[in-house]
Amino acid sequence: MRTSAGRRVLASLVAVTALTSVAGCSSRADLLGLTANNQVSATVPPLTTAQAGAITRRALAHAQQADASRSTSAARTAFIGVALRTASASYAVREIVDPAGDDLGAVLAPAAPPSRVIVTTGRSYPRSFVALSRPTGSSTDEVALLMTPNVQTPYRIASRARLLPGAALPPTAASAQGAPVLPDDAPGLIATPAEAVRDLARLLQTGASAGTEFAPHPVVASVRANAAGQARSVAKIATFTQRHAATDDPIQTLRTTDGGALVLATIERTDDFTVKKGAGYIQAPAAYQALAGGLTKITRQASVKTLQVVVIVLPAEGAGPARLVAFSELPFTVRAS
Repeated sequence: MRTSAGRRVLASLVAVTALTSVAGCSSRADLLGLTANNQVSATVPPLTTAQAGAITRRALAHAQQADASRSTSAARTAFIGVALRTASASYAVREIVDPAGDDLGAVLAPAAPPSRVIVTTGRSYPRSFVALSRPTGSSTDEVALLMTPNVQTPYRIASRARLLPGAALPPTAASAQGAPVLPDDAPGLIATPAEAVRDLARLLQTGASAGTEFAPHPVVASVRANAAGQARSVAKIATFTQRHAATDDPIQTLRTTDGGALVLATIERTDDFTVKKGAGYIQAPAAYQALAGGLTKITRQASVKTLQVVVIVLPAEGAGPARLVAFSELPFTVRAS
């Protein structure tokens, strides 16, 4: 039978063991972004600068390894949302376009550290923050949105877009304070975030915005010119139309220090081809073949979907036009016959 003194010693040993276990797991939990943070105020960031930096380095490393190995299973550990939906399609296209590509060096090389991390405030889930980095072998920086849906799930990359030449992300609150997350209908801006994304989609499709004023940018002109070129290239064989529309993916909006906002969103571009009766066929480009099960000829119709990840600087009301600062087009699906 244990004495009362013996029971006290045993209880102390159990307590020490429990504390040691917690301490041993804390660094791993921080690295994975699993810290509970259940008592975080709505006006302060749930992550410290050090935690956000460690989480970002881990996420970027997983993303680089998945992209270099072109592994769908690896992508599931690195991405969620738009980034995960497009990963397999992107890898399939690369296998056709660049089958001999040697990405072993990128698999083994350490991922470049983030040059900037924008931590957000708030205690509710999902939680998110933004990181700016330059992928290995790239000449341009990339804006990544990292998210976690709940306390049990590590942060993963939800979307990525290349920072456009000459563009920069606007100043935001210091990491210790955190950037407030704004709703889709936030007032006080030249347009609400939802309106701005909708109007950018219309601008890309028609060349004219429905309401939000955007500063001229070569990306818009390039998208419009590409659509016109596609229409001309198939005019004798098929009709061609292109549509742009905001997706149902969440719009992420962060307050900037000048009273404006940084908006991250996704637009779906749909290219439709309808072959004219008796006119022949369209030779499917390599990328289409990769996404349409090896189909080489389009004899009836094709619908090609591409996701466009956009980052918009949305000024405060009366402070000038909106600006497109980051943009990436990602292959998604091809349905053809």
